Parts: sequence; C-alpha cells; structure tokens
Amino acid sequence: MQVKTSGSLIDHLGSILLTADPSDIPTLGEALGALDQLEADLSGNRPIQSLLQNFRALLNSIILGESAAPAEDLNRLLEILTAIQTAAGKNPPVDSPKATVSPSTPQEFALPEWVEEKTFLDFMKSQKLNLEEIEGLILSLEQGDAEPIAEFRRRMHTLKGEAGVIGLDDLASVCHAVEDLLAESPLSAEIIDRLLQTKDWISKSFDNYLQFRQPEPPAATIVARLKSTPPEPEPAAIIPPATAPADSSDNSPVELTLPEDSENLAMLGEFLAESEDGLSQADQTLLRIESDGPDPEKINLLFRIFHSLKGVAGFLGLHAVEGLAHKTETMLNKVRQSEITLENEVLDLVFDATAMMRELMRLIKACLQECKSCVLGPEDYSLLIGKLETVAEGSAAAPAILPAAEPGSRIGEILRQEPFAVAPEAIEAALERQQETGNKLGEELIAEGAATPKQVAQALRTQNQAEATAKTGKLRETIKVDIERVENLMEMVGELVIVESMVVHDPDLRDLRSERITKHLSQLTKITKDLQTITMSMRMVPVRDVFQKMARLVRDLSRKNGKNVALELRGEATEMDRSMVEKISDPLVHMIRNAVDHGLESVVERQAAGKDPQGRVVLAAYHEGGNIVIEIGDDGRGLNKEAILQKALKQGLVRAGDNLADHDIYNLIFLPGFSTAQQVTAISGRGVGMDVVKRNLEAMRGRINIVSTPGRGTTFKMILPLTLAIIDGMLITCGPEEYIIPTLSIIESIQPSRDMLSTLYGRMEFINLRDSIMPLVRVSDLFHIGAAKKDPTEALIVIVESMDRRLGLMIDDVLTQQQVVIKNLASSMGDSKYFSGAAILSDGRVGLILNIDEIGRMAAEKRRGASREYQTTWN
Repeated sequence: MQVKTSGSLIDHLGSILLTADPSDIPTLGEALGALDQLEADLSGNRPIQSLLQNFRALLNSIILGESAAPAEDLNRLLEILTAIQTAAGKNPPVDSPKATVSPSTPQEFALPEWVEEKTFLDFMKSQKLNLEEIEGLILSLEQGDAEPIAEFRRRMHTLKGEAGVIGLDDLASVCHAVEDLLAESPLSAEIIDRLLQTKDWISKSFDNYLQFRQPEPPAATIVARLKSTPPEPEPAAIIPPATAPADSSDNSPVELTLPEDSENLAMLGEFLAESEDGLSQADQTLLRIESDGPDPEKINLLFRIFHSLKGVAGFLGLHAVEGLAHKTETMLNKVRQSEITLENEVLDLVFDATAMMRELMRLIKACLQECKSCVLGPEDYSLLIGKLETVAEGSAAAPAILPAAEPGSRIGEILRQEPFAVAPEAIEAALERQQETGNKLGEELIAEGAATPKQVAQALRTQNQAEATAKTGKLRETIKVDIERVENLMEMVGELVIVESMVVHDPDLRDLRSERITKHLSQLTKITKDLQTITMSMRMVPVRDVFQKMARLVRDLSRKNGKNVALELRGEATEMDRSMVEKISDPLVHMIRNAVDHGLESVVERQAAGKDPQGRVVLAAYHEGGNIVIEIGDDGRGLNKEAILQKALKQGLVRAGDNLADHDIYNLIFLPGFSTAQQVTAISGRGVGMDVVKRNLEAMRGRINIVSTPGRGTTFKMILPLTLAIIDGMLITCGPEEYIIPTLSIIESIQPSRDMLSTLYGRMEFINLRDSIMPLVRVSDLFHIGAAKKDPTEALIVIVESMDRRLGLMIDDVLTQQQVVIKNLASSMGDSKYFSGAAILSDGRVGLILNIDEIGRMAAEKRRGASREYQTTWN
C-alpha cells in the first residue's frame, strides 16, 4: 500500500511542477502539502529523506521569494524529484524533461552525520557571489595584475578548508590541486583556461551537491587535468648568466676587483654616476608601490633598472655588483610572472638590494680614489644574496619587526620610534623645508640622508596597518532580510507617497491657511521623501557583478573566433535597482556578442586599416540627469548604412522612396529577424538578438541610441530609469484629460510662433525649432479629445525624444512635475499601446503615462506614409 501511495504522490508532485509558475504561490503551496504527505509516507527511507529535505528547502526559497532564479530552481526541483523516484524504485513521469535516468546519472551524495543540513545550505548560498569574484580574479591574472594572485590563492585555500569541514572531500581535493598548480607552474593562457574550466566545474558541482549527487565529471578527472604538465610558456625575460658571487651559505665579506684596462676604468666613472640615478629611481618607485600598491608598469621599471646594472657591471668585470643585480632581477622576474607578490618583506628585500648596491658603489669609488685594485665588500653581502635566492625559490621572507602605531599617527611620529629612531631635530628641519618645497616628509628625509628609503617605506606600512585596523573595527553591521519583505516595504512606501500627495494637495486643507498645518504638511513631505529615498537605496546594487560576467564572455568569444579583444570596464560601482540589474544581463550579452563578432575586425583587417591589432570593447555605466546610462562601444568597422538599407528594402521593411535619416536606418537593426551578417556563426548572425534588446529595454521604460562612424566603431547608449517602481513625470492637460509624460523623455517645452509651424506633403504638421524640423503630434487628435486647444500658438509644445528621434507633443498646459508610483494597466483597457502605465494623482484620479516610444514610431510611420503618397501623386 505504501508503494502505491508514494508513487501517486510523486506523480502528483511532478504534474504540479510541470505546470507551475514561480509566482503562483497557491499552486506551490499545494506542492508543499503533497510533499508533507510524501515525507510521512517515506519516513523510513533515510537516503530519500535527505533528498526530500533538500527539495523542501529549495521549494521554500521559491515561495518566500529568496530564490535568485525561480524558473531554474523549478527545473532543479524536477531533477530532485526524478532522483527520489529512482531511489524509491518508481518510474519518472513521462512528461518530465528531466525524467530519464541513464546509467551515467551521477551517484548519490550523502552528508556526513556530523554536518547539519542548515550548515550545508548556508555554505551553498554563500558561494554564488564567491564564484563570481573568483572568476573576476582569474581574468585579472591574465591581464598581468600582480595583486589578484595572492587573493585568488586565499580564496581557494579558504574554499578548500570549508569544503573539508562539511565533508565535500572531492571539492577540497580539486581546490588543493589548484593551489599546487599555482605553486608549480607560471601563469600562461593555457593555465588561465584550466582555472576557468575548474571554476565552471565547481559551479556545476554546487548544483549537483544541492541535489545530493556527486559531481560530474568526477573530481579525480579534474585533478588529473590540473596536474598534467602544461606546455612550456614563453620566457618572460632572457636573463644572461652572471658570474656567481661568493658562496651565500656563509657571511664572509665579498671581494671587489676593479678593471685593469684604462678604457674600462673610464667607463667605470660614468657607470658610477649613472647607477646612482637608476638606484634613486628604484627607491622612488618602491616608495610609490608601498603607498599605492604594485602594478605591471612599476614592476617592469624595477626589473629594467637591475637588468641594466647587471649588464654593465658584467661588462666591466664587477662580479659582486653583477651577482647582486642578477639575484634581485631573478626575484623581480618571479614577481612579473605573478609567482611572488611585491609587498611587505619582499619589498624590503629590494630596498636592501638598492642600499647594498649603493654601498658597493661607494667602496668602488673609494678604491678608485685610493688607487687600489681590489677591496673587501660588506660582510652582510652574502647574507642578502641568500635571502634573495630563498624568496626567488618560493620560500617566505622573514617578517619585519615594525613598531605599533595608533590610528592617525603621522609619518614623523612613527619614524621617531624604534627601530627607526630618526632624530627629532632632523624631522623638524625636514618639516620646515617641506613648507618651502611642497615635497613629502619622507622625500625630504631621504634627500638629507636622515632616513633611508626602506625606513620611510616601513613607516608608511606601519601607518597603513594602523588605519586598516581602525577600519576593521568600524565595519558596519548588516542583517539578512528576505527580498519579499523589501518588496513589500517598497510597495507600502509607494502607497504612502500617493497618500501624502493627496493630503498635501487637498483643497480643503489648502483653504485653511494655517501656518501650523502648513508646517506639519511640509514636514510630512520631507519625511515621506526621505523614507522613499532610503527604501529605494535598499534595492540599489552595483552593476559590478553583471559587468564582470561580460569579461568572461568577451574572453571566450575572442578566443573562439580568433580575434584579439580587450574589454575595458568603467563605472562598475554605479548602482541601479536590483530588478533592473538582473534584466540588463540579456541585452548586454546580445550587444557584446555583436560587438565582438560583427563590430570588430580580424587582426589582419585591423592591421591593413592601420589600427591596433587588439580590438577594444568598452562597457561603461554612469548617472546622467537622474537616469542610469550604460554604454557598449567598440573601435571596429562601424555600422554599414548601405547594407542595412539594402537588406531592409529586400525584406520590405522600407520602400525605395522613403526619406530616412541615419538614426532611422540604424534603428532598423532592432526589427525582428533583421541581420546583415553574411553568414550565421556560432556566436551571432541569425537576427534574433537586437529585437530582444529593444523589447527588454522597453519593458524597463528605457531607450537606446546609436552613434556609429564608419571605420572607427559603434556605441550603443542605453538610458534607463533609476527604478521600475517610481518615476519622475510631468503632469500635463489636454482638454479635460490629464496625462503624465516621463521626464526621462522630455527635452524642453515651448509656445511656438506662427513662423515655426509648417505643413509638408499636404497633411503632416511640423515644427522648426532652431533649424531642426520635427513632427508635431496633437495629443487631442491622438486620443480624440474635442475640447482641447486647436491653435498651436495658443497651446504648449513639449519636445520629447525617443529612439534618437525628436517630436513635439501639442498639449494645453503643464500642471506640475512630480514623482508617481507606476501601476500596470488592466487588460480590460484593450489596445493601450500609447500608454505605458498609470498612476494615482494627488486628487485621487488615475493619470495615464504616455508611451513616448510608440507615439514616436507612429509619427515616423505617418511621415513615411505621407512622403510615399506625395511622391506617388507627383509621379
């Protein structure tokens, strides 16, 4: 009896999930009731209970609005149900797309007894953002940045430890193999590919773990792939052999021998003078690295300085100088290859190398003055050589002992302490000189010899550590809140905005003429606006995550089609509404694909055109006029107007007599199925992308403009509102009716003179504004309003912009500008394409929001129709 009951419950659950919508809470609640019965029916089956518990957690996350991707999670529920059926010995529902269980289905995964399921699920929830950041770090490694390698190693080490704690041994073994790969192999494109593939495997493994299945392919396959010997990378620098210095195992003084040849002796004097300039430049670069962090340009400069010192010293036979420069250069080469991070103790070693190099130069100069052929060098020379070798081989340098400092301590105060012990009078004198020169205190102390560059760098490090400690103690506390609660709060604040507007503009209150009531109403308005601002900020998130996904997309596309493409991200910290960040992902993917596949030329074509072989795609976000602007630009071939127009003529989208401006031609690419690609590729070319972009933007009440220059590239500019819930609007009247025009679309409003108006083709009205001719649309004619003003010179014209075209809307008057809460239109309104929504006005009436895009399209089509009719009449 139990088998029959559980089987029917599973089938019932499957039928619910196959027809359910993520927003259909009653239906999902019915699934929850069936799950309760199924758990009771299969209570004695422990492996199935684990699957049922995971099923319940995922279903609850959809019902409570905690799921980031509800539709995908519904499919995951079907997969888990399939596993439950298999474990219970039932046949999966025949309609389920995930119901076929093949022999290759991953084996079951069970949590160790000591791991609580809540701990496991909390770990899983925290990994989505972590994986996105890990992918960003991997891509940064390929760009030659030195800093991300240490952070990436820390992330993998932490993930390995956490995976081991909750019993994900396979995941821990893969993380360990990644650590080994980073330790044993220099970074190359092939290694980056392996790291990205491993990150993808980890992401899919998390999906499997949530369904209590083992990862596929098995972890052993990934570990073997990571441990396979990579191709030999191109050497970062060719380092000529140098004569080995004295044995670094002891601390015996090194012997300095001068050249005997007179010509070389003359060159030696020049070398001593030039080397001082190089060492000073090295110290200044090291100080900038201590302050601002390392970057490839600074690291390469240091490498070149020591490489030059080594070459000249070798030619002159100064083997001790050559050996020190060679060992320092070798360590810096490891830094260039991202095997070592140039910070803290490693940075101190380079300071030690410049100080030792100066001491060697001083001894050589003294030897020349005393006419000696050789002299003993510093006793700690061999010790320094040993430290450089140790760090270059991958071992950690001994940590420096730095003084403690309070947050806000000045450099001079730190330098007075041990172990620096810079004389107070020297600091005072340097401070006085600083008033005249404007230099930094450290620079003045170094110039006067009162402090060494290493001491100044360590003082800066002490100061930064004190500030970092202070900031750590001031981290803001946060709490996790269900997104559904934030949505409810946003909705209630929207209702409050409506009620506040109704109260403030109530004519009964206005007639009271009470200062006290006026003051209270002003305070109510201020508090309501502040509350609205704070609530909206709770929904604002940076676009960084979605932008960084595009970095991976560009890399994959460029490698797939053999192009050399660099992606430049700007304004990643720009914030926009959370729901909009999710919705711009698909449009960005389509436009990035088109930019790489169609916009950018091949390397050969770019070289023939005199361009940089590496193409460039720029993805930028910024605020402009209360809106969010996202730009996608490339430096490719630009849009081909002639090809677009010919294709449109062939498809019957335009007629031969149509008079189209450039922006009208460009906007043809947004029509469904339109494509000028010569062939369909695996990336794009089917003509199903740009119309999706346009539909998604219209759903967000946004618009897109195109600027293209042949041979120089194309830029798409998406202009979006800050939020989908509330917009700024201009309340206008036309006869007895009131409408709202989004201020996002408004350019200006004017009262025209008679000479600004004209009629073309015998039927179309136009307005000439500063030599720009644009269609005039009478809102009264559009909506059949008889009691509106008929004479344009007595009315107002609101100039609006849509899809890079401008037109004038003729209205009676402008009442006010206000923020309104957008409500969707009921389906009973029928054909309402000229309206994008509705809002409750301050007097309680409903105001319709004009859809400027549709009105603009209507005007453009009417203009083309009038042009064709006119030409037919005269021909």
